[in-house]
Amino acid sequence: MGHTLLFYLMICAYPACSRMEVTVDGKKTKATSAATVAELISSLSLNGEEVLVKVNGKLAPNGMKIAASDEIKVMRVIFGG
Repeated sequence: MGHTLLFYLMICAYPACSRMEVTVDGKKTKATSAATVAELISSLSLNGEEVLVKVNGKLAPNGMKIAASDEIKVMRVIFGG
């Protein structure tokens, strides 16, 4: 059992195991931690051309670096007329 716990702790030391809180269309959700806005969009299985992302209240480009401590809001863009 000790080896299993050690193995789990070693794996979860990597960023992919950590989670970050994100608001998507007004609903809070947990997402896999990402280094950039583009990685976050991908981890949420969203199309980057159909969403806007605000980080700490400001529109964020896809290449912007993000951290779990940031306030992140993802909003889907409505198309049509």
